[in-house]
Amino acid sequence: MDDDGLPSQYFRGISYSNESRYEGGFENNQKQGFGILTFADGSGVAGQFENGMPQGFGVANMANGACYAGTFANGLFEGYGVYVRPNRTEFIGTFRAGVLKGFGMLVSETGDCELGWWSGPILIKPQRCDEAIAAARASATAANALVEAHTRKS
Repeated sequence: MDDDGLPSQYFRGISYSNESRYEGGFENNQKQGFGILTFADGSGVAGQFENGMPQGFGVANMANGACYAGTFANGLFEGYGVYVRPNRTEFIGTFRAGVLKGFGMLVSETGDCELGWWSGPILIKPQRCDEAIAAARASATAANALVEAHTRKS
């Protein structure tokens, strides 16, 4: 039992003194399981929580209009995700400790893209998008040919 007499694992809504609100699973007086955390400025996180922090898959909306959908670790963007800036520029790729890190694609509001290896906001090893698309199409064509050949033998 918690201090309030409720079972230690319980779904509840709590408002905090900083005008934030959490609705979701609780265990041992910490956010645990699925929940929605909202702040007075309109920002918030919906998804899995562990030990009071976003952990696993979730969606975050920032007060400036940016949003993130992807995985979290210890409350930070971690692993694969999509981050959309207020100007509609998108980054699709990997994050480490809340920062763009690893392979990904940046798509501008005009549709231009930059593909390659990122370290924070810096593209350190670019790859041309048209080359990547051509390689993906060639792989898909080869895979389809293998499937068709296998189907004909059956």
